[in-house]
Amino acid sequence: MKKWALLLILSCAALLLSNPVQAETKVPNLRWLSEIESVPIPPAWDGVWSLEDSIYDCDDNFIATESILDTLCGGKDVNSAPPGNPLEFSCTGTATATEIHVTCTGGFVIAGDCQYNVVSQVDGTISGTSYHLQIRSNVTYTGTDPPCGFLQNKCTRTSSYGTRIGPSPSLYCATPVFPSTWGSVKARYR
Repeated sequence: MKKWALLLILSCAALLLSNPVQAETKVPNLRWLSEIESVPIPPAWDGVWSLEDSIYDCDDNFIATESILDTLCGGKDVNSAPPGNPLEFSCTGTATATEIHVTCTGGFVIAGDCQYNVVSQVDGTISGTSYHLQIRSNVTYTGTDPPCGFLQNKCTRTSSYGTRIGPSPSLYCATPVFPSTWGSVKARYR
């Protein structure tokens, strides 16, 4: 799960760097739980989830739908992204066995003084093997250096429905080792 959160953050950063206007429509769903620093994912959210998302602008104009699978590991704390990751988030709020209410802010420098900023509000409930989340994200660009003059602020709303299709794999949720540890081991035996 930590690896998934890191890959998600890095993927979002890569999308934002390559095409900032389109990237903000890719809003993570249950993965927002994993962005809450020092708050464990409630055991009730543990499992493999089939997600159906509908993405709208904040005027309720339809943008896209998305179907994905996601795995959450209940009881695990998930750390923030490693140093040097361009996309930094800070989240506050609560996640209980039945509800989530979280606000996340983040951003990174695109170029010069051109800054990508995002504020997302996540509210949702879980009941048995299903959940519903509402995620509202406001993206703004500040600064005068290109490409800020060409980028438009955007607000999206994602309505996400999930169905638990199975338990999380125990090996997937095991405490991972640091990649540098594996790299050190490999270096010694080459």
